[in-house]
Amino acid sequence: MELSADGSRLFLLYGERLVVRDVDSGAERTIVSDLVGDERHFVLSLDGRRVSLFRGKHLKVWDTSTGSLVRLWTSDGGICKAHPR
Repeated sequence: MELSADGSRLFLLYGERLVVRDVDSGAERTIVSDLVGDERHFVLSLDGRRVSLFRGKHLKVWDTSTGSLVRLWTSDGGICKAHPR
């Protein structure tokens, strides 16, 4: 669980989903819906616009407003390659 820097949104893991909840209204929206295995830790950007998850050889970054994947980094022998979406 993590609160955005401005305190307006709460980011939570529910089973296989990462959701964002508006603190004032309680409205909830799913950002990522297919989390599996070790995808249980996430990092929120300082401005709250991006959230990232690392799994295996991949670091995935999502836009918290749209829920779309915006960046994928793949590790290949210790080197990461960026793949913009």
